[in-house]
Amino acid sequence: MSGIDKMAVDAVLSGGPPDGLSRRERVEATARLRSRGWSARQIAGRLGVCQRTVSRYIAELREAGR
Repeated sequence: MSGIDKMAVDAVLSGGPPDGLSRRERVEATARLRSRGWSARQIAGRLGVCQRTVSRYIAELREAGR
């Protein structure tokens, strides 16, 4: 997880505010929440981004084989 603040991602996954997360950290959080069965809508709500943004993150993760 090069360039990613693991503690910041963990904090968001635990319900903390998503303020200050980089794009890479939001993508990582998306991957981890998807692995827990969260929908794009739920992830968008947690990260404070639109559902379409989360859908793009998911597409990128699929292309990367994650």
